[in-house]
Amino acid sequence: MRNTPFKTVVISLLTINLYLIPLIGFTQEKEQETLDRAWEFYDNHEYEACLKELENLPFDKGQPGAGPYYLLGLCKYELGDYQGSIESFGTSLKKDPKMVENYFDRGYSYWAISRYKEAAADFKMSLKGNSGKKKDQSFINQTAANYAYCLGESGEQEEAIRYLEKYRNKNGDLLHILAYYTSEYLKDAEKAIMYWEQALQIERRHLQSLEDLSITYSEVGDYNMAFYHIEKLIEYYPDYARGYYLKGVYLEETGEDGDAERYFKLAREKGYDPDTNE
Repeated sequence: MRNTPFKTVVISLLTINLYLIPLIGFTQEKEQETLDRAWEFYDNHEYEACLKELENLPFDKGQPGAGPYYLLGLCKYELGDYQGSIESFGTSLKKDPKMVENYFDRGYSYWAISRYKEAAADFKMSLKGNSGKKKDQSFINQTAANYAYCLGESGEQEEAIRYLEKYRNKNGDLLHILAYYTSEYLKDAEKAIMYWEQALQIERRHLQSLEDLSITYSEVGDYNMAFYHIEKLIEYYPDYARGYYLKGVYLEETGEDGDAERYFKLAREKGYDPDTNE
């Protein structure tokens, strides 16, 4: 019944001028024009058109610099060619090892094909490469959460828990993942509840913490708290169909079958399918 931890997919967009590297046999002016058009297509979510525009660069001769290969990787990721995106980000890194954005986005590509060990390594490199730089704190927090989650999914749950316990006060996502592994791996519901409550003190609208906390309370038989948190979730996210389904489950488990069916119906009306958990 439990979903995997919150994950939010963030694709970093880079300033175009950073990648205007002259190419042998290809004028800087023409490259800039091509990259300008390609980035415009990408920003408008026209990924096929972006790839088509990039074909005007001499990739077959290996001439473009790191920037065009990075953009090529982004487009391939969006089009579902995860292996191709991994190769493009790798080529970009070979051409410019200091272009650490590649690690962050390649981490998502590895994640997409469940290669969690490689994903964790790339998110770790992204954190290392961005240390000391002026980065939005939300980006750092997201990268740290990605690293911890992928580390755990790669089979290194104990290492993930140690990392999360060290940095857990940084944001709600880290605390949520710590609670998730504490519950699922350590089977310590009491401690997991404590971490989820702490996560909500930082981000009271953290959807996954509200959901998983309500589930855990129901599993230990504290339905008052289970109802409290699922009702908060429904209040904050009235279009989140699974919230209605879970409240129906709790009502059914407490003998309120009539009210339970009403919430199951609401969940179905909002598009929830219990068979697929979506």
